[in-house]
Amino acid sequence: MFRIFETGESIYNSVYAQVLSHKLVSFLAIVVIFLSRKIVRALHGGRFTGRSLVVGPLLYIIFTIAADYGISLLSTIFVILAFLFGMYISIHTGKGVTFFTRNDLPYYKRPLWVIGVWSIAFIGRMVIIFYFPGYDDSFFSVLLGFATGLIIGEAMQIAWQHRRVASRKKGVQENKSLFLSLVKKSK
Repeated sequence: MFRIFETGESIYNSVYAQVLSHKLVSFLAIVVIFLSRKIVRALHGGRFTGRSLVVGPLLYIIFTIAADYGISLLSTIFVILAFLFGMYISIHTGKGVTFFTRNDLPYYKRPLWVIGVWSIAFIGRMVIIFYFPGYDDSFFSVLLGFATGLIIGEAMQIAWQHRRVASRKKGVQENKSLFLSLVKKSK
């Protein structure tokens, strides 16, 4: 059992050493990849599929955990509380997602402020990791946890809206068309 943890930690240390040996290139690559993806999704929306409701939020959780690796126990508790608070807010006020169709396929757009908060928190945390590795910054970690909670709550809200429509129209249309009753036609 302990051997697995030792192997995982040695892999993490070797990857961390490689990335930090090329700080500027690694940092710019991470920022460009994330921001370009975020900008494209913010402008054009993302296609609605069951996979997009699971894989996207799962990746946010993984990146949040990876970015917060090594923070103190107290900071971890604050991150978890911020995550839960973000989920609560997003579930209860998360009506900001807009739905539309393009070529008879369902798409959705998330609110820009949620994407912006997560991006700022992630980039801030990356700056701390790359350029100030000895500095334990819990502010960006907590903000990143909060924004990840917002995104997970949004995904839950989208799934609940889809399920509500599906239960009303059960057996009438195929699954792809059930969602279309939620959306407005794009022009």
